[in-house]
Amino acid sequence: MRVSQMGELSGGLAHELSQPLTAILARAEVARLLLDSKPCDLKAVAATLDNIISEDQRASDIIKRMRSLLKNKETGIELVDINELCQGIRTLLHMELINRGATLKIEAAPDLPNVFADSVQLQQVLINLVMNAIEAAQSVEASRRHVVMRLRKLGADNIEIAVQDSGPGISPDEQAHLLEPFFTTKERGLGLGLSICATILRRHGGTLSIENNEGGGATAFLRLPIRPVGVHVS
Repeated sequence: MRVSQMGELSGGLAHELSQPLTAILARAEVARLLLDSKPCDLKAVAATLDNIISEDQRASDIIKRMRSLLKNKETGIELVDINELCQGIRTLLHMELINRGATLKIEAAPDLPNVFADSVQLQQVLINLVMNAIEAAQSVEASRRHVVMRLRKLGADNIEIAVQDSGPGISPDEQAHLLEPFFTTKERGLGLGLSICATILRRHGGTLSIENNEGGGATAFLRLPIRPVGVHVS
């Protein structure tokens, strides 16, 4: 079991790091183009370099959190504003949405309480779910490539974040194995994204499930307790 977990998490590390590393490369190429332009817009170059620094820090945080998962150590649990975290996802994936011709709508919940969680890990879970939804929507015409994030409180003790796509949905055979390590429906996928997401949520006392929508597409449901039992605030 220990070897299996190490294999899953080491593969998951490569999967998670691919996003900030891709962003760093893209922004470095933009910075080079800006420097070669006449006249050179130094403010745009500075903003691009700030983005590179931010993505580098995100990659460093991912490595630290994955190491903690592997060692089964308590991670950076803190009070997290879920509405604000979800808005941050839109910023991080702004260029991805443009490049893929997709839109992201966030239906926030103003009365949603803050949640005790590791913000970096939770951010990575949401990025994975939104990226999966964006990729699923690539199979439909551009006018229908919509992703929706819905936030709400469940009872007195839990919250729910639903990520809905407009893609083709999931077959029964796929649905039975979606959260298993190394299972993937993507041609070049590693099959680790959803498995790691489920692992992170379990450590937070939460759950992940994925269901087909009646009108087409699928929705991932992330459910978290507002304060998981046994979690200590750092």
